[in-house]
Amino acid sequence: MLASVFAAWPVLPFRSVLDAYVPLGDSTLLRARWFPLAWAAVAEVKPGSDFSPGSLSSYEGRLVAARSNRALYVVATALAFGRRGAEDAVIDSLRRSAGTITGGAFLLPLDGAEAARVFSSRLRSKKIAKEDLLARGPSASDLLVLESAGGFVSKAANWEVAGPRAKVASVPSPRGRIEGRLLLWEVLDAILKSGARPEPDAYSSFLESARATVGEPLSERFISLEGEGGKVSVQGLGGEKLDLSRSQLRAIVSVYGRAGP
Repeated sequence: MLASVFAAWPVLPFRSVLDAYVPLGDSTLLRARWFPLAWAAVAEVKPGSDFSPGSLSSYEGRLVAARSNRALYVVATALAFGRRGAEDAVIDSLRRSAGTITGGAFLLPLDGAEAARVFSSRLRSKKIAKEDLLARGPSASDLLVLESAGGFVSKAANWEVAGPRAKVASVPSPRGRIEGRLLLWEVLDAILKSGARPEPDAYSSFLESARATVGEPLSERFISLEGEGGKVSVQGLGGEKLDLSRSQLRAIVSVYGRAGP
């Protein structure tokens, strides 16, 4: 039954209602407000110093570009009966997505509450033509959502910000299937030229260190780690101390925690 719902999920006529999510405490998870078997997690793409469209050209999954705050986000979704199964599923999805990023970019899983703030606006879906994807990125108030695999864009949608939506996150999805074969590299080039280009920061350095030391003991990956309340202060190799939520750090260690697929 769950597999049947999963297969039908992208085309359900009431999908827009089910795109409403709420965050869980002490977790990176978002849970669908009206369909509790549906879950999501969001990671921000953090660029390295050599970031370019080619860094994400082989990325597989859902990618969201927001020019208003010059950011790129990865969205992982799952259907699961409980929180533990959902956490395992979205972390596995983020780990696979991170494995398709060849270099120059890293994934920073967001705390559920922060992810809800990122997508807190009321959204209205707009179709976007193939030629528009190459001509421009998202407008200043829009989110451009892509689904990609094998280096090609398979689905895309432009979501227009239609107003605030307190307490409920609208997690955008790609609605329209793209006819023909459109390289993700080309679309990313248009997105970055439109102004939705993220800049490297201290989190980029921390994540670069985390990926470079995959498979090593934690004692050799972090210089220091101190916790207080729901926050931790952590310092990677060669970087500065950063504040993360406990759920974020758990997710980072899980995504960049082992070698191989």
